[in-house]
Amino acid sequence: MFPGNVGNAFSLDAATGALQVARDLDLGATKEYMLTVKASDGGSPSLSSTLRVHVMLTMADNAPPRFARREFAAEIFENSARGSLVVQLEARATSSLFFEIVDGDTDDMFDVNPSTGVVVTKRSLDYELSHFYNLTVTATNMVSRNTV
Repeated sequence: MFPGNVGNAFSLDAATGALQVARDLDLGATKEYMLTVKASDGGSPSLSSTLRVHVMLTMADNAPPRFARREFAAEIFENSARGSLVVQLEARATSSLFFEIVDGDTDDMFDVNPSTGVVVTKRSLDYELSHFYNLTVTATNMVSRNTV
């Protein structure tokens, strides 16, 4: 598939570039992987770039992550620019977390950085259309345990 992908442990979504675990990983067999990922465009001539990805395995922690607070509140002006900071979510876990908006963003107005938990606007908000949003965000750890 791509260099360093010993035993086809990982899969790569060609459209999004999302790197995913494709099979169970054994910390006793391999503690780390050095992958080389290549992205190419569809142009003529085709342009490409490569990136080295270092994956280190750690012991699984089956405890779900915990948000620092039960609720986060934020206020933002309706004329704020696209990409304006809404809130920085904080969650605690012994492994990396994946943040995702799972409810409340019916008009697709917000985005959350899946790695950092930073919530930003996707476009300018309009107070007359909606003056309140109630988003539900999950934080999922490396063993697929999550919290809302």
